[in-house]
Amino acid sequence: MRRFAACGTLLLFAQSPLAHLKQLIEEAENAPEPQVESKAQAALSYFRNHFSSPIGDSLVALYVGQALDLLGYGVAYRGQFDSALFWSDSAYRLLSRFGHFEKAAEVKENIAYYYHQKGLIPQAIAAHQAVIQIGRLRGLRRLLFYALNNLGALFAEIGLLDTAAAFYKEALFLADSVGNPHLKMYTLHNLASLYESQELWDYALHYAHESRKLGQNTTDSSTLANTLSLLGYLYRKKQRIDLAIIYYRQAYETARRAGTLAVQAAIASSLGATYLSRGQWDSAYAYLHQASQLRERLGPVERFKAYTGLLNFFLLRLESLPPGQKAYYTAQALAWQQKASHLLRNSPIYDLEALMDFHLNSQRLFKTLGRYAEAYSHYQQYVLYRDSLRNLKNQRKALEARYQYEWFQHERSLREAMLRQQIAAEERQKRQQLWIGFLGFIALGLVTTAGVLWRLNRRIRAQRDLISEQKTALQNSYQIIAQQHEEIQQSLHYARRIQNALLAGEEKTFPLPNALWYQPQSVVSGDFYWTQSIQPGFYLGVVGDCTGHGVPGGFMTVLAISLLEQALKTEGKLSLPALAEFLHENFLALLHTEEAQGVRDGMEGTFFWLSLTEGKGEILTAGSYAWWIDRQGRVEEIPPLGPGIGLRRSLGGVLWRAQPFTLAEKSRLVLATDGLTDQLNPAGKRWGRRTWRTLLEETATSSPAEALGILQQRWEAYRAQMAPVDDVTVWLIDFPQIAST
Repeated sequence: MRRFAACGTLLLFAQSPLAHLKQLIEEAENAPEPQVESKAQAALSYFRNHFSSPIGDSLVALYVGQALDLLGYGVAYRGQFDSALFWSDSAYRLLSRFGHFEKAAEVKENIAYYYHQKGLIPQAIAAHQAVIQIGRLRGLRRLLFYALNNLGALFAEIGLLDTAAAFYKEALFLADSVGNPHLKMYTLHNLASLYESQELWDYALHYAHESRKLGQNTTDSSTLANTLSLLGYLYRKKQRIDLAIIYYRQAYETARRAGTLAVQAAIASSLGATYLSRGQWDSAYAYLHQASQLRERLGPVERFKAYTGLLNFFLLRLESLPPGQKAYYTAQALAWQQKASHLLRNSPIYDLEALMDFHLNSQRLFKTLGRYAEAYSHYQQYVLYRDSLRNLKNQRKALEARYQYEWFQHERSLREAMLRQQIAAEERQKRQQLWIGFLGFIALGLVTTAGVLWRLNRRIRAQRDLISEQKTALQNSYQIIAQQHEEIQQSLHYARRIQNALLAGEEKTFPLPNALWYQPQSVVSGDFYWTQSIQPGFYLGVVGDCTGHGVPGGFMTVLAISLLEQALKTEGKLSLPALAEFLHENFLALLHTEEAQGVRDGMEGTFFWLSLTEGKGEILTAGSYAWWIDRQGRVEEIPPLGPGIGLRRSLGGVLWRAQPFTLAEKSRLVLATDGLTDQLNPAGKRWGRRTWRTLLEETATSSPAEALGILQQRWEAYRAQMAPVDDVTVWLIDFPQIAST
């Protein structure tokens, strides 16, 4: 967040109350961040004791507004963003009322930051846009530049990358127009980082090199160091390691000259990791050790990362050595692990990724030492932090998807309104032209034959021009519709990326022969599959068919997966009926189904758990069907063991029940959504469960992959040229010969 200095000077007597109030505000402005709140409160207390209320003087209003904004900044430093919004909004209203619009716009930028920190993205966007409007109206180009950059960063964070790029490029044009190379360099770096996040390496390299060229002629060593480090990262991604090392070294020297310890430490760590990937142990250790020395002068989180990085180095070195040379490196790895553990016990560390890396490396170390109890303890901590981080990322992706949808709807409404205005204007023009033509027709009867012919010819030319204009208008409308279609497709593909991120990952499989067919009806699917390893040898799985398909169905799958993650995190290990009831109650609450305007949506699905160590499991079908195939090839249908989830306001006392089974008796479990059996052929006939059952019997002795290939081939041949009617998910899971205990 940016703080702005007091703007305004006045010749005052040294001992006047106004001069003393100004001095107190300047002290608060220049104080270290932990002291800003107390300094701002002192300035406001002085105002209450020495000035009358209400405020009637413009200069007093300016100083009091600054003090209120500084107080908001001080409480925001402590994480109290609601209080910060109250104080800064009071400052904004006071400054606006007395005409201090430039200062009020600066305060509005701080308000946008507080909204952003609270996760109120629409409010943050509105605040930034208000600043942009003031900046354009009053020609405040520097303030306008920072508002555009901040708005670009906000849209990049919520995944609207094209919109973010548009704001960055507008800021770049503004920086170029004012001839400020520092601002232009800053924006070019932001554009390079934006394209790097999309893995568009060539675009990112172009903007990063442009930023580097400007940085070499400015005094902004800090931004130049970050840009050089970004170039090193980009060339490392393109496997041009020698060039990556050159830019990393330049970045390191630039950060050293600038005195930015945190940036210098991060670059040294990147250099160490680069050398480590090439097996150059001495160079890698030199830079990792340098990063550790720099981070010793920073906070506990940075020191913790340094210790973990050195622990990882010595573990990797151990793997490359013969047994007789491992003693020294084992001792070093253990020493760094103990140092990190001591820091963790005495300082709060909230970085989930750093904690996850530390516990995973500790598990590797103690497993190497044969201390399996400690290794298992660290592995449990690793799983805890991994799942917590995954849950946070899932929630963030769900929020990003919601904000993207709301923003696209907003933009679409604006474009539709503009199109309606354009059509209305064209209709008015046509009516005017018709009236002109009618009056011209009356006039034709009052003139000579020559005049009649002349005016008739003029009317023909006017009609030809009108047709040309209408053709142009139709072409413009087609372009607008095509652009809207392209934007909708981009939104759908981004939603598919989010959904695939939720479905993919090592936790979605388990060590059993299985084959999966997952085919959305359109770009985004209303089906999902989800598994979780609760404990070694014990797996929980769900195949769900949510209401709808496309974007609405995709939103329902994100909600269902988030609720499943939440159930495991908050409720622990649940029985299948309890898990179904948990999902049902949360669907009703989140979608307001009990209310008249609520949404009556939910899901049908199959829940199951498997214990490979005990050779048994349970299955629950909620409004759906599943199938068993025993070891003699007989197919048994499992009907719904309870209603669909979240689809009714009240279940009327109906409970779900689970069906137990033993792996020794069963050969294959088949899970499928109804998009398979509901498919129509060109004659309009459904595929049906009877055809499906016959194919299951025919493929009972084949492997899961072979059986699934035959099923897909038959299904595609049946539907011929007919489009899929729904999303399709089929999962074949074979059980090993495990005797139940």
